[in-house]
Amino acid sequence: YKGHDVLLEALALVKAPLVVRLCGEGDTSELKERAESLGVSSRVVFVPDPADIPTELSKAQFAIHPSTQEGLSTAILEELASGLPIIAADVGGNPLLVTERTGHLVPVRDPTALAAAIDELASNAQKRVEFGRNARAHAAEFSWPACVARYEDLICEGRARR
Repeated sequence: YKGHDVLLEALALVKAPLVVRLCGEGDTSELKERAESLGVSSRVVFVPDPADIPTELSKAQFAIHPSTQEGLSTAILEELASGLPIIAADVGGNPLLVTERTGHLVPVRDPTALAAAIDELASNAQKRVEFGRNARAHAAEFSWPACVARYEDLICEGRARR
């Protein structure tokens, strides 16, 4: 459901010279075979589990989430807090996290749209910097203090209505 197959298909269409680092757990043999069959295996690194996520985030220029289903992604929140622009499928809670100020939402299972978004961010350093700056600010809206403050406001509103 993470859409790695869609990402591999998109990589076959991406013009920018980039390498994608896939982090996660589980058997990657099918994905490696798919990357080979699409001719993109040289553009994909399968990071061994457990990945050093802070190091991976510090190396990245942007993050890609082509999931076919999603809740409110902790991974996207971590990436936003790290100042990374995000490309994500328009599914689940992703539209709450990825806005026109922090990255790009693409249709689910659309490798062509995903490739276009990847090419756009890969070739536009200024946009990555702008999205990254906005990403940190947006992530702060989901911090514990911000969430507590919103709950306190809701409680106060509820009491005031009584």
